[in-house]
Amino acid sequence: MRVSVCCITYKRSGLLEEAVHSFLLQTYPDKELVIINDCPEEVIVFDHPNVKVINTPDRFPTIGDKRNACIAACSGDVIVRLDDDDILLPGYLEFYASRLQKYDWVFPQRSLVFNKELQKIQITPGPNYATFVFKKSVWDKIKYPSLNHYEDGRLWELVRNDKMFSGVFSAVKLDESGYIYGWDEKMRFSYQLTPIALPIINQNSNFNLSDVDSLKTIDTLGQVDELIVSANRTFKLNPHWNLDYQKLARDFVSTNSSVLANVPQIRSADATIIMQQWLSVKHLWQQARDFYRAAASRGLMATATHAAGINDTVGKRVSSEAYERRRTACFGDATHPACNVLMKYPNGSAFCGACGCGTNPLAELSDSENSGAYTKLHYPELKCPMNRF
Repeated sequence: MRVSVCCITYKRSGLLEEAVHSFLLQTYPDKELVIINDCPEEVIVFDHPNVKVINTPDRFPTIGDKRNACIAACSGDVIVRLDDDDILLPGYLEFYASRLQKYDWVFPQRSLVFNKELQKIQITPGPNYATFVFKKSVWDKIKYPSLNHYEDGRLWELVRNDKMFSGVFSAVKLDESGYIYGWDEKMRFSYQLTPIALPIINQNSNFNLSDVDSLKTIDTLGQVDELIVSANRTFKLNPHWNLDYQKLARDFVSTNSSVLANVPQIRSADATIIMQQWLSVKHLWQQARDFYRAAASRGLMATATHAAGINDTVGKRVSSEAYERRRTACFGDATHPACNVLMKYPNGSAFCGACGCGTNPLAELSDSENSGAYTKLHYPELKCPMNRF
């Protein structure tokens, strides 16, 4: 059984080197790694018989589309995901290959997290969509949806509800066959996006992306070079680990053995019920998060006022220069793409998909200063939930 590992990347070639090294350390012999890079300014090069690098000149519309293109290029029977800032421990592929002899999909109960800011290993409270592994025959029927967020969760829901496929939740020896999910609070919005989406950069509304010197003054935990990609750069991968992740995993497991021993084992019969409960809790958390973002974007009272449809905006308007900066951050221009969470409707109206303010007229965005309409981009106290301005 051949196992294909899918990795999508964009402007994070330094991080990618660690991910590729984790693939090369895998004990399972019949394997391949397929990498899709859609950064037009950078060509990634790596010569290895088990690694295929595909450089595309154009960006994919969504992360879901990008994942589908990567799987389409795979020749294996089993599809494993590896994000460019994550790590597979050496027994990972061997574990899945053995389980998928009987099932169409396998979902580990837990996975590890490497907190890059704290430089320590932690553990997920439940299943992690990055570790959902399935046979390619599953993907032949059910593709990733064309989404930039939750495309993996939605795929899981579709597969779980398809009675044609059988699967199992499985316990994993985290220090041998685990998946280490890379987490960096400062870089959390950068995944597959352009640097303008990074909140750490946009804390200063006057920040100029072309000003490399000011970029270098920002502490991004050694990842500044990932944000500066010169035109037509060729990057030759040099796979390596900056840390001994397997030792970190073993140390974590050994010092937390009593906690891990009390993790309840999930039976296959309980899988659907447990995931429904998990998704319900996650949905409630997302609702709370969206309300918080809405409150943070205009202040709690202003959010309530806007939700009630009360026009309290008389005399409150930012300058044309400030409006233009905000408009560019939302809608993009010739050199910067639009915000990844911008929502557009067939009637031409546009709303922020992150702040949770709904479709109230005062929540509407406008990409034209000449429209004459008052939109929330004019509101002086507005704060972007994505920290783009």
